[in-house]
Amino acid sequence: MNLLDAMRYLATLAQHRHFGRAAEACHITQPALSNAVRALEQEFGVTVVRRGRQYEGLTPEGERVLASAHRMLHEREALRQELSASIADPGGPLVIACVPTAVPVAARLAARLRERHPAIRPAVRSLSSAEIETGLADLSFDLALGYVDRAQARGLVRAVMDGWRRPVEPFADEPGSGPRPLVASEWPEPLLPSILLVNLPSAEQSSVLVCAPFVGTDAADHPAGHLAAAVIGAGHSARLTQEIRIRRGLSYGVAGRLEQQRDAGLFITSAQTEHAHATDVAMLMQTQLLALAQQQPVGLAELTARRAALIGGFARQLDTTSGLVTRLGDDWAAGGGSDRLVRWPERLEAVSPAQVGDFARRHWPPERLRTVIVGPIDRVFATTPLPTGAMRLEASALVLDSPTLRR
Repeated sequence: MNLLDAMRYLATLAQHRHFGRAAEACHITQPALSNAVRALEQEFGVTVVRRGRQYEGLTPEGERVLASAHRMLHEREALRQELSASIADPGGPLVIACVPTAVPVAARLAARLRERHPAIRPAVRSLSSAEIETGLADLSFDLALGYVDRAQARGLVRAVMDGWRRPVEPFADEPGSGPRPLVASEWPEPLLPSILLVNLPSAEQSSVLVCAPFVGTDAADHPAGHLAAAVIGAGHSARLTQEIRIRRGLSYGVAGRLEQQRDAGLFITSAQTEHAHATDVAMLMQTQLLALAQQQPVGLAELTARRAALIGGFARQLDTTSGLVTRLGDDWAAGGGSDRLVRWPERLEAVSPAQVGDFARRHWPPERLRTVIVGPIDRVFATTPLPTGAMRLEASALVLDSPTLRR
């Protein structure tokens, strides 16, 4: 009898609770699986599985054998990964267990992880909190998102992590080990012109986006960038809302959002408007981004209000388990750690108006802004010529997985 194989069959049987499905998952016949379980029982001299006309569960002795099986299989997989995968390119299966409400977060985390490390094979399982605690204790899976109190959390960490050894070499994505940020002279040449016009004749309104580069999460001026983005496009009091919606009535909704990674990011301002106003809205967006650096620097009162809104939103997000898990997952995917989460309000409080203006000057010069207008382009530019150097594409011909949007 191959003990490891028999233990794997037992673990699969306990997971599927059905001899036929477990045999199929193990790619063996049902009699072969039954024989392997009986061989285990003979080896240890105990009854492992309660049998009737169908699978009825494990005996108390079987539960102990199952716990040992999980430990053995976990150690074998850890050793296999340690021998076959380099620190910079980890690989192997990763089982993520989560309560049902956290499935979207776990799925997004698995996708980001697979994108960053293709050799890792993540799998998400939806379980109850009790099943998650049991599974962590017996090493049925590697990562869990659920509900535990502080004492339980400490116990689980000790049980699972006591034998963990930090590698001598740093991981490739640890702070200080990745590539340094590019300075202005090293910025790559853009693949597309600064103005992109996407012709969508059937659109009832035109969509306008103005995009500006953003720093990575490791950058020293990352908090200043967050506040600069908040001044421009976060909430009813933000400059874009006041200028485009309140004062001019050109759009019912205008906002800004951040897309962040460890080494770089993007600040995207967007609005929908009537076709005749699309160019006006684009110009106002560009003007507000550029004015933050020179003509209209942020004052202390405005910065204080935007900072309070950011910190308040951050605190409200952490009030719920799903919000906390989402924030932790997003920070982890962007290369951050829990220390960054703890210190975030403090880092925002330390930003001055001058630092916000300096951020805008260094990262949002005119030549780095990109404008996208989607709508019936002939109607958008009915009374004005197309901007010099702009590229026009038909929406029906876009190739979204191409860096040039064309074949």
